[in-house]
Amino acid sequence: DRSNADGLFAIQTRIATAIAHALGAEITAEEQDRIDRVPRHSSAAHARYLRARDEGRRTRFAAALFDLDAALELDPGFADARSWRAYIYAFGQITSNARMMLLNDARFTADTDFQSLALAEASRALELDAGSGVAWLTRAVTHEFHFRVQEAREAFQRAHSLSPNDVDILAEYAGCEALCGNPQAALVRVGRATRLDPGGPLTLYSSAIVQMAAGAADEALASLARALSLDPANPEVHVLAGLFSPDPAAAVRFIRTAEELDSAMLLPGIALGYRRLGLEGDASRVLDRYEHWVRGGPGPAGPAEWAQYYLLRGDLARTRDWLHEAIAKLERGEADQGFYALVFSFLSQNEPWGSEPRFRELLSRLECLKSRGSIRR
Repeated sequence: DRSNADGLFAIQTRIATAIAHALGAEITAEEQDRIDRVPRHSSAAHARYLRARDEGRRTRFAAALFDLDAALELDPGFADARSWRAYIYAFGQITSNARMMLLNDARFTADTDFQSLALAEASRALELDAGSGVAWLTRAVTHEFHFRVQEAREAFQRAHSLSPNDVDILAEYAGCEALCGNPQAALVRVGRATRLDPGGPLTLYSSAIVQMAAGAADEALASLARALSLDPANPEVHVLAGLFSPDPAAAVRFIRTAEELDSAMLLPGIALGYRRLGLEGDASRVLDRYEHWVRGGPGPAGPAEWAQYYLLRGDLARTRDWLHEAIAKLERGEADQGFYALVFSFLSQNEPWGSEPRFRELLSRLECLKSRGSIRR
């Protein structure tokens, strides 16, 4: 019966608070203030922002940016929209998947420095709203994927303190803990993320990666099964299921389904799956497709991507050379898209070649990177 605007926002506040309590969420004083606050941005801008978050969490980065741009055109002071745009920019610098998508946008070129764009946009968001957890998340993932681990952990702690119930922050924070060799802390964070977002395919996908890295194979497979039931046409989930499944027949089905879904950016993972299954002909065929795609893409492949390619080809000499280039870029404070995925997918697998002197020296340099400080914030 309360039809005026203030009444509607009061109802919204009660519903939001009730849902948070039902999920067992921790509501900080800052979060309660944000819940109680009457939104200053337009409802149209908010609708575009919500759609963009859903698109971004499904790695549809181009569509997410389109809606975020529209939201900020409607309301330039919309801090949350600016924070989320910064988060997507960060992925453009540090994962090849997002970078290839974003380079199809006429605003960006192969020389675009997405790291700087992300950090600048996050700073602008914090000027508008000092309590933006996602802005701090952007800083955290940018530092993390450049192996500035101490800065990443500090930023994650700040993001989590501001938004302890944000599942994106929890999932990314868990990945950082896994990278830092803290598997139990990582499992606690992904466990909380999946309790807060039990129907989120991306949350489950991220959880499976962390769970497998922490040695919780059964939990990882359960997360992937749940993700597939919610989003059966997601090629990323099929790739992970193929890589993690202990049943060779099931693994083959997952990998072949991932290839049929035709996601060029996942071809290295598909090739890895075929190689682990002993299907060398299929692996070679997929790598031919990947090389053709990379050479014809909108921007040059990074050293880590070529290191991954030659590792899958079994050419360890070229793998070492390209890995050296990738680590050298990180040591100079530069980005190398695809390197983080390479570390999690390949370098952490304790492959026999990792004991060779030419690789031990590089992996030692990587450990030094993880323990160093940095002046870039």
